[in-house]
Amino acid sequence: MSWIEKYYPFVARSPKKQLDWLVGACRKGALADSEITPYVRLLLANEDPEVRDELAAIMAALPGGDWNHLLRAADLCDLPALLERMPEITSEQALIILRKEPPPYENHPEQEIERLYDTFHARAPEVMEHAAAILLAGDNRPAWFADAYARFVEKLRDKEFLSELYPKAKG
Repeated sequence: MSWIEKYYPFVARSPKKQLDWLVGACRKGALADSEITPYVRLLLANEDPEVRDELAAIMAALPGGDWNHLLRAADLCDLPALLERMPEITSEQALIILRKEPPPYENHPEQEIERLYDTFHARAPEVMEHAAAILLAGDNRPAWFADAYARFVEKLRDKEFLSELYPKAKG
């Protein structure tokens, strides 16, 4: 690695180079997950459709272990964007996602958790339900998880009930 690659700012790199740097930093363990979190947010922040498509194509080729690192490093509010780019979600990744705690500075953590659960359920409902059952049956679940998941399931039941009552209404 040349000195320019080492000291070249993260935001001045191409999306592929940014992702390579992130994955390398995660694999090496040189930085803690909390130190990588802002870089994940920067990677996902680009609004240019061409860059987003390029990033999605690059991320689709990542192996599962690298996805696990990115999921651990990402902030709760960045997880829905990562979920949309994942080719498939494993049980291990589902457990990482469902255990993710809202940051302490979040004013409305319930909304962020609900947004994450909505995205997750839309992508892989069976995987989410299986992982939630594992967490609910075990002792190592976060204290807030049971209530948050119960609220989410209740919301799903309400949507289903309303769609039966009003089948022509848009959800």
